[in-house]
Amino acid sequence: MPTIICPDCGKTTYLDPEILHYDWEIACKYCFTKMKVKGSTSKGIIVTRMRFSLRGLEQYWDYLSKIEQERLEEAVYCSKFAPTACESMCFDALCSLLRRLYGEKKELGYYTKKMEKDPNLSDLSGAISYFYHKRNQVDHPERTSNPLEAESTFSMTKRLILGIFKNKPDFVNRSRSLKR
Repeated sequence: MPTIICPDCGKTTYLDPEILHYDWEIACKYCFTKMKVKGSTSKGIIVTRMRFSLRGLEQYWDYLSKIEQERLEEAVYCSKFAPTACESMCFDALCSLLRRLYGEKKELGYYTKKMEKDPNLSDLSGAISYFYHKRNQVDHPERTSNPLEAESTFSMTKRLILGIFKNKPDFVNRSRSLKR
């Protein structure tokens, strides 16, 4: 029986053994990740995630502000056909989170310096610095992003959000008021 493994949750899904050639879009029955399934039972099947996933952020999702949640959801929706917009949404979500963390309305470059001096977040400051420069490129019309860049930015944004919440328990406590 042909099977595929979900790129998000890693669970196995069984495919119809009567079908010899696959060219479908399906959703994982466990985590609902949309996937493109293409190939044949004799030559092999390739599985590609259709959109990025917010999986991994569940623990802190309710601690994100409404605008941060919306930006991340928009990044997911833009990921396939609008990679530049996807990256821009990621930068906006991260900038909003850092503004709440430090209580100031500044841009990513400013937060790089703040994080370098923060003993709990100094190890994340290099990634924020990279994002600062990347955001300047993305937000100017001379350049567009490709899907690989968008996926990298999305994944790194998730890791940075997790890192901030894990390394700043006082911020988690302050963010509890956002829980619905």
